[in-house]
Amino acid sequence: MILLICKTGTEHIKDGQHSLASIAQYSFDYKPMEYGFTYNAFSKSPPPPKIQLDENVFVISRNVIFDEISEEELIGDFRESSIFIVNAKRLFNNIRSLLPPGYTGNFCFNACLESSRSTHGFATSFNLLLQRSFRNSRALGRKSGTITAKFDGGSYPIIPPCSDYQTT
Repeated sequence: MILLICKTGTEHIKDGQHSLASIAQYSFDYKPMEYGFTYNAFSKSPPPPKIQLDENVFVISRNVIFDEISEEELIGDFRESSIFIVNAKRLFNNIRSLLPPGYTGNFCFNACLESSRSTHGFATSFNLLLQRSFRNSRALGRKSGTITAKFDGGSYPIIPPCSDYQTT
């Protein structure tokens, strides 16, 4: 599954050439069994699908920052017109009900449209929450950005596969 972290209704707003929704769609088109369906993590409609027992979840946002006041990493969209920011606790509390008992998949965090920061700090915070309930799951981070995949006669930005992320 791909979880988008943005204000509901802004999934298709382009930042440069691509939107979060288009990157998610290219990723699904490239390897549907790896990436699965896309859902806005904070949308209420349609109802969110349940995550499978061993399914990896790709969490993508536009940006990641370190907030000096709260001393934590935040992910989301920091553009004035569509600002939407979450910390690890808020995200975990929001998606907790989507996880089945005994969940063993990984959460892979990436700020797809940001190229200068890593999501390791956010993944570390999320991992502490995840491990309390799901000891066989991990939250993984990486230097943000997309990779290019060639398929269907073109080159497209996609979310890196789970093997490109590192433990926190």
